[in-house]
Amino acid sequence: MPEDLGLSVSKTLFAPRLGAVYRLNDNSVIRSGYGITYNPLPFSRPLRGFYPLTIAAAYFADEPYGWQTTLEEGMPDVVGPDLSSGRLALTPDYLMRTPASDLSRSRIHSWNIAFERRLLWDVSMDVAYVGTAKNGGFTDIDANASDVPGGGSASRPLTSIRGNQSLLLWGPFAKSRYHSLQVAINRPFKNGLLLKGAYTLSRAKNEVDEDGWSQLMWNAPSLREKNYALAGYDRPHIFQMAFLCELPYKTSTAENKVVGAILGDWQVNGIYSAVSGTPFTITASGAHLNMPGNLQTANLNGEYKILGDHGDDGPFFDPAPFSQPQGVVFGNTGRNQFRGPGYQNIDFSIFRRFPVGGRDRRLEFRAEFFNLTNTPKWGNPDANVTSGTFGYTYSVGADGRTDAGSGERQIRFGLRLQF
Repeated sequence: MPEDLGLSVSKTLFAPRLGAVYRLNDNSVIRSGYGITYNPLPFSRPLRGFYPLTIAAAYFADEPYGWQTTLEEGMPDVVGPDLSSGRLALTPDYLMRTPASDLSRSRIHSWNIAFERRLLWDVSMDVAYVGTAKNGGFTDIDANASDVPGGGSASRPLTSIRGNQSLLLWGPFAKSRYHSLQVAINRPFKNGLLLKGAYTLSRAKNEVDEDGWSQLMWNAPSLREKNYALAGYDRPHIFQMAFLCELPYKTSTAENKVVGAILGDWQVNGIYSAVSGTPFTITASGAHLNMPGNLQTANLNGEYKILGDHGDDGPFFDPAPFSQPQGVVFGNTGRNQFRGPGYQNIDFSIFRRFPVGGRDRRLEFRAEFFNLTNTPKWGNPDANVTSGTFGYTYSVGADGRTDAGSGERQIRFGLRLQF
């Protein structure tokens, strides 16, 4: 067996960066840049967790609330695969992932060109075009996926050794593209006011949303081009505006002590956000299609209409035009063709400082309001055409993810002593 295990590592991963800045005049600047980077994904992440690299064993007690073994007896032996021949049979008993013969790290091309202009009242505006492109993103392809509509498990190409079980081939198979117009507005803190805003108009397309633990929806060679569509994280419109404002009154210097005592040393801050929803795919049962390893989508018979309801109030979109495809045919809708609900959010805070004796000692009171209007951030609707809640939105949280927070209003009070 070779000492390098048959693997070779490139020594030509050249990653240049190039940038340029040109000042047109005292108020206008043009900036541009281009760079190449390489996919930094550690291979230890995607290549673990599958047989035989990870072998799990389960032990069960003979009686409820009993034990399977004792400390004196020790843990039962785990029977692993026979590796004496240096090869491992692709048995259909386990889901397996194997790396492709070529695991070359993909190049990520990034470029931008921006124009910045200083306007009145110390406000500056920056307008930029930003793009990225990647070929060879890592993903799984089911090498045992059927390429014959209606062929069933018998049409899987590796059925003689894998049966109806998938065989995940992991390698640099996916591409992605991102293009955006980015506008920023800034005013540095001056005379008690700071402004910072940004708007992005963008489009992100890919074949799969992440490297590592991901898989194409259509794995048959004749269907793989169907995977290239809007990315699951695509948000065409993102607007955010933040401000910080100190009221023009100071407790210590106010001519009117009453006004100073009431209005002195207050500061208000806020961030307003408005964000588009993310795309989703409307799926259907693949029983009639009978093409293992490939996704079935719904038919759209008419116009897609957003109703905008949530929860028990009604469906987010009109489910009537959608139907389950009949026979050995694919649905006429595609990956991430539809878009879920966006959201708006306001975070607001108000601070006041109180002198507590001494030049550098002060007590600061803070009141902070997250999601001031208590507006829910609804997730994407139920997108299975065979579901009883098809079209309805019940999940709460950005994108419907439980880790994104439910979005309910939160109020926090605090005291900060500075000395």
